[in-house]
Amino acid sequence: MLLLFGTMPGKCLADINIVHETGVGARAYGLANNFVALSDDQSGLFWNPAGLAFVPKREFQVAVDGLSQKANSDFYGQTSSSAVQHLRLANIGYLHSFPSSQGGFTIAGALQNPFTFDDVLHYSGNHGTVFSRRDLKDYGSLNYWTGGFGLQVAQGLGLGASLSFVTGSEDGQNVFYRDTNGILNNADYNSDYDTKRTRTYMGYDFRVGLLYNISKNLNLGLRFVFPQTVWFSEDVTETYPNTPNAADYSPPSSSGKIFSSYSGALGVSGVFPFLTFSTELRVRAPYTFVNPTEMIPDSSLASRTILGAGLGVEVPVIKGSTLLRLGYSWDQYDTHPFARQYDDEPAVNWGTDGVNPAGDQHLGTIGLAFLMKSACLEISYGYTYWKLRTWDYLNETHSQHRILTSLSFRF
Repeated sequence: MLLLFGTMPGKCLADINIVHETGVGARAYGLANNFVALSDDQSGLFWNPAGLAFVPKREFQVAVDGLSQKANSDFYGQTSSSAVQHLRLANIGYLHSFPSSQGGFTIAGALQNPFTFDDVLHYSGNHGTVFSRRDLKDYGSLNYWTGGFGLQVAQGLGLGASLSFVTGSEDGQNVFYRDTNGILNNADYNSDYDTKRTRTYMGYDFRVGLLYNISKNLNLGLRFVFPQTVWFSEDVTETYPNTPNAADYSPPSSSGKIFSSYSGALGVSGVFPFLTFSTELRVRAPYTFVNPTEMIPDSSLASRTILGAGLGVEVPVIKGSTLLRLGYSWDQYDTHPFARQYDDEPAVNWGTDGVNPAGDQHLGTIGLAFLMKSACLEISYGYTYWKLRTWDYLNETHSQHRILTSLSFRF
């Protein structure tokens, strides 16, 4: 992920970011983020704002999470591993419901942290007489300052929308070294470099939703996300430690934007005294829907529809006080949740520098909720697994452990 085998002054790690969507809310995560047909807490601002219309109370929620991501690499048969950890505020927000003629009207606001740039990769080894080593680390996230509402427009039918002001930052470091027969010769000097990059982000996100009570126990949920646009500024510093008389190189700051295609989800949930379940189908449309005139290569995942699906269940363990949650999600791995475009290079790089999925992404979760009179403590754990391949010589196996804890007050 974020690989570039060679030097590109000013745009050093890649033109395409592979972003992790971790989502929002401990209950949603305990159900493996299959939440579009429930969305009955403050995290519904992200998953389906229409679900807010059916929350009959006021709620304050705060959540923190810890992530540990590991990458194992196979470089010409030589294996290496590396890891990165992150502790952060995942969500803090408040919702307030009001009676309405049709049943319910709720407004909500939150600071949410649903996307991260966290990434890590290390490999080293020989290919013939050439030895190569790379260390890559990337940190950062997108923060959603969100406001939204849910409104019952008819009996059992809710509509909702949310608008987010998006900010964020990203720090990346890419260290590369190469020699021939153990000797750093003239041809290898420029292949020994340390590149550091920082980006700051600012943009918007807009999504709408629908939630319909099919029957007393069954709900139908729909989420539609309009293309997001987030502008960035970028600063880069390159160091060549073994190049004779080479000074650090800091090109002028760059700017541009990352943007997404249309996406959405359709799901069904069931709420019974002995079981709650939520299942959904997710889709990301090809980028030709955003710009029909754009020439996107057929080999790029940006030209394809990306699908995902999953199921989450919740059962009472101790009646009235403790709930157990389990979930599983399968998604086609998407190298283009966002595309990147620099202002001084109008063309979008729709390739991935040889990086392609070597399989699908899988997420398994388990969670517990401890219910009190007006408060709820929730803990969810998830394990995500995916594989990537770069050309024929580098295979990567990635895994992520995440623990999310939230405390909610309803009154």
